[in-house]
Amino acid sequence: MNTTTTVQKLVTAIANHYLVAGEKRLLVEDVARQAGISRQAFNRYYAYLKPYVTGDKPVAELLNTLNSTSQDNLLAKSQQRIKELQIELQSSIKERQTYRANVEKCYLTTLMNDDITRFDSNEIRQLLEKQSAHNNLLLMQNRNLQLELAKSRAESIPGDFKANGVIRSAILLSPDFTSAFASFAKEWDKGHLEKQKDILINEMLEAAKKYVRKDGSTVVIFIDRYLSSFQSFAKTYAQQLVCSPILIRLPLFTRTEVRLFLKKIGYAVPIHVFYPVCDSSAIVNAQRSFIFRKVPECEFFDADNSYLPTITDGCDSVTTLKIKQGD
Repeated sequence: MNTTTTVQKLVTAIANHYLVAGEKRLLVEDVARQAGISRQAFNRYYAYLKPYVTGDKPVAELLNTLNSTSQDNLLAKSQQRIKELQIELQSSIKERQTYRANVEKCYLTTLMNDDITRFDSNEIRQLLEKQSAHNNLLLMQNRNLQLELAKSRAESIPGDFKANGVIRSAILLSPDFTSAFASFAKEWDKGHLEKQKDILINEMLEAAKKYVRKDGSTVVIFIDRYLSSFQSFAKTYAQQLVCSPILIRLPLFTRTEVRLFLKKIGYAVPIHVFYPVCDSSAIVNAQRSFIFRKVPECEFFDADNSYLPTITDGCDSVTTLKIKQGD
């Protein structure tokens, strides 16, 4: 069983129901059948998707697991469905207007004009409210889908560095955790913080894969342990290369997370990992107080206990960086 392909099919089936179809209740059996697996296999291997099947969790959380082609197809279907609903709404209004005219013609002699108007207008209002509510829900879901797509395709800012009189460009990819850290400072919810980090890192990964597809550049990963500035590292490293690298700031601290990230890059390109270290607690405290003031303590704890990658994790080299004051 190709797990990745099966997950793509399951997520596509769930998202298609809630953003395009949504006429009836979605069942696990329906989703499993569309993915070509049994209900028992779903419950055994993909039970974590059940809250999305039942509607207890928003389907937008799954969109970043779809490839760009599936996202585009889903967006196109959702937009087409909205157009169809708008046409149905207009048709319903015309039908009600015709119905009202027939009622007035047939029963004008037996019902008072005010009674006819009140009866018909109430029916029309209720129908329009129901149709409008459903239409607004689809419009909101479509806007959320477009936002998710926009995030996943976010462009990164190239950096230019001068070395030996020559300007060299490097692609800098760095997830912005500002809002995630601000949210954690208010709620103190570590689980929510990890989810936000995962979303932002996955967005960065998609951007990295796009750049790798374009030119096959060398990929350089800086394991950010909140000891030194990524910009300073990028400037120093880019000056040493003839080619233009893709420089990635990666604040992941467990072996599983790092290995999965390296694997998902998915292309036969050189990958070099740099792992900063510092023996001086005074320098570490100074760097964090000056550069990383808004980073929560739980992140520092995870960084201090982070995993040192090896070439068996899927990279071509691992280099430890000795951090000094001001790096």
